[in-house]
Amino acid sequence: MNKHPEQTELTRKAILDAFWLLAKENGIGEVSASSVMKKAGYNRGTFYVYFTDIPDVIHQTEEGIINEYTSMLSEYASDGIPKDLSSVISVMIQKMNDFGDRLFILLGNGGDPNFLPMVRNTFIEHLPLPFPNKGYVISYITSALVGVLIYWYETGKKDSLETVIEVTHKLITKGIPELMA
Repeated sequence: MNKHPEQTELTRKAILDAFWLLAKENGIGEVSASSVMKKAGYNRGTFYVYFTDIPDVIHQTEEGIINEYTSMLSEYASDGIPKDLSSVISVMIQKMNDFGDRLFILLGNGGDPNFLPMVRNTFIEHLPLPFPNKGYVISYITSALVGVLIYWYETGKKDSLETVIEVTHKLITKGIPELMA
């Protein structure tokens, strides 16, 4: 497997892309190794070179997302406590959108119910907010962000990402009455 690392990575990516395409079409629970490999254009045995089973595909994807968030949050907070909540919210939403269907499938109906707590705990651990109720605040913000983004995704992304960021920022910083006026 290490003789041609570029080809190895292309094969792994093709398998992951096929998996998530099928998961979007049919739901995670309906995807099999055989259907993934048929879609990817490889024989079934190749699947097991990269993954042990379908839950391993999900786990590796989740781990990749968590690692990217950890890296992003560490970089973002390297200068100390973020001064501007709106910029934190904007970066978090943009990163969520960058993950595309995979993130929305994992967090949506039929996804992995353990994934949202993993994302939330990553935010709690890596955002340097020095107040006693940090866990509650970040839990609230994470739930709000995920809820808004899932709704945006499920309704076909009719509004621009900038609109979603603006609405979410107002909800978190000014509350619901600001948007009802």
